Amino acid sequence: MSKQSELSSRLFARAALGFVRVAAISPELQVADVGFNTQKTIEAMAAAAAQGVQLAVFPELGLTAYTCADLFSQTLLLDRASKHALPQPS
Repeated sequence: MSKQSELSSRLFARAALGFVRVAAISPELQVADVGFNTQKTIEAMAAAAAQGVQLAVFPELGLTAYTCADLFSQTLLLDRASKHALPQPS
């Protein structure tokens, strides 16, 4: 790569111009299957990162799935959501 080409690449790089690569991601989900939904979300994040995405947004309630409103009072679903979404102590 020539010196001028290298300089041009740095000057016009997305970061140098203040641009950020953003992705809106809607992974495959299964209602109330927190383990499956978490895995699909992590896979989607990894794929986005591999494509240089710096900011990824996901649907609200993506770990539990949106249509499980009648299940929100069930302890099992809440416990699974907390287990998968929150860091676990070592």
